[in-house]
Amino acid sequence: MNPMLLNMFAGRLGPIKQMMQTVRAAQNPQLALQQMAQQNPQLQQALQLVQQSGGNPQAAFEKLARDKGLDPQQIMGMLK
Repeated sequence: MNPMLLNMFAGRLGPIKQMMQTVRAAQNPQLALQQMAQQNPQLQQALQLVQQSGGNPQAAFEKLARDKGLDPQQIMGMLK
């Protein structure tokens, strides 16, 4: 695990946590996520990665984290 990458990622958790809360609170989480993606190119790219992973967001996240040299479980622990 690259500690410098992990520290850099940790600094970006605030907006990610806020987005997670917004989606969870929405009456239609999928629609809320699609609307956010229309305004956020990075989120749109993430949703495309999920689609390429057969619609499995966990698999897409884990692969991307490993590709970046990060431990997916450690990141998930930081998001909780």
